[in-house]
Amino acid sequence: MIEFVLADDQGNEHRYSLTLLPASKALPLGRVLYAKGLGPVAKLLTEKSADREKLGAELLALVPQLIELLDVPFLQQLLSGVQRDGLEVSTTAGFDRAFTANYGELVLAVVEVVKANGFFPLSRLGSLNATALNQRRG
Repeated sequence: MIEFVLADDQGNEHRYSLTLLPASKALPLGRVLYAKGLGPVAKLLTEKSADREKLGAELLALVPQLIELLDVPFLQQLLSGVQRDGLEVSTTAGFDRAFTANYGELVLAVVEVVKANGFFPLSRLGSLNATALNQRRG
C-alpha cells in the first residue's frame, strides 16, 4: 500500500492510500494513456526529482493532452483501489464527494496513481537496452 497527502483546492490536506493495480487491469489502462498521446506528460511523470509546483506548471502547458483524460468512467477505473481519507474514490459517490469543484486535487491524484503504477517506464527502457547489450557482449 502506498500513502501520500494532497491538499484540495481550498488548501485542506487529505490522506490518500492506494493499492497498485494488478497488471491485468493496469496494462489496458496504460494502453489508453499512450493512445491519448500523453508522451509529454509521461516524461514529466517519470522525473523523480520534479517538485509538485514545477510539475503543475508544466502540466498546465499540456492541458490539451490532459483534457483527453477527462472521461469519468476511465478516471474511476484508473483510481480503482484509491482511498481519500478512508473512502473509496472510484465509486460515483466517492468520486463526486472528493472532486466536485476540486479538480486540481483530482489531477494531482491521477498523477500520483500514474507514477505509483509505473505506467510510463520510459526512463527504464534505455537502461534495460544497455543492460541487454552488455550481457550479449560479456
